Amino acid sequence: MANNFTHTRLPIVCLIFALLLNVDYVTAQEETDITAQNDSTRETTLWYLSNGNMYSTSSASRIGLGSFYPQQKLDINGRLFLRSVDTDSVDEHWPRSCIYFQSQSLVLGTPPGYYCHNTIDLQPGGSSQGPVWSQIRMYSSPTANEKIMKIRLNTEANSYIDTDYNFGVGTPLPQYKLDVKGTIRANEIRVMSSGADFVFSHDYKLMPLDSVEQFVNEHHHLPNISSAQQMQENGVGLGEQQTLLLQKIEELTLYIIEQQKQIENLKIQLQTLTKK
Repeated sequence: MANNFTHTRLPIVCLIFALLLNVDYVTAQEETDITAQNDSTRETTLWYLSNGNMYSTSSASRIGLGSFYPQQKLDINGRLFLRSVDTDSVDEHWPRSCIYFQSQSLVLGTPPGYYCHNTIDLQPGGSSQGPVWSQIRMYSSPTANEKIMKIRLNTEANSYIDTDYNFGVGTPLPQYKLDVKGTIRANEIRVMSSGADFVFSHDYKLMPLDSVEQFVNEHHHLPNISSAQQMQENGVGLGEQQTLLLQKIEELTLYIIEQQKQIENLKIQLQTLTKK
């Protein structure tokens, strides 16, 4: 398909559009308007150029850069390079941005060689009608027509991560749902626990104190409690450990109750002996 130009004063931008838009006839009026016509469809599209702005009268107009048949309003086959300032007139280290697809990834950042930090800001414009929020959502697609939201980060609503996999902070290989290599600070941690009320059941078998003494002398830790070495190597489950400690406290309470009964019996015996 040949490109024919019908205006001798056609500016260079018109020549570029003739190639980009895959048209056959391009004319320019006073070097501000561009008319493009396709020989096959006879469709005429009028493009306006004014003060550096460009717009078209056709809702079906498309622009392809590196793409012979653009599929969207702007179809770019290659990298999109953005400059926040005119780098020809200022220091070359002023911010520059680069947007491109690499394999299956959308890459946002700065080109190599520029000392520039990168930040992503989601900033609502604000409204007198009420708070306006920002949100990031991520999905997985188990089938072609199914999408399941797995991650939602919202500034004015609940946020969540819904995944069967682990999340690591300070570690690239998390072994647990939340695996933190470091210290966690919180005002309160609430752990679901089964409790240890079973100790007060009538059929609970309380270990005799002499057996407890024998176990401690032999193993150097309480029965059913991990040793110091095991805790150092494997860590401690907060919920499980809390239940075990509560169990020992309740067992200790039963020992005290039993000892108090023995003390009361000894008092009665002593009073009987002193009366004789």
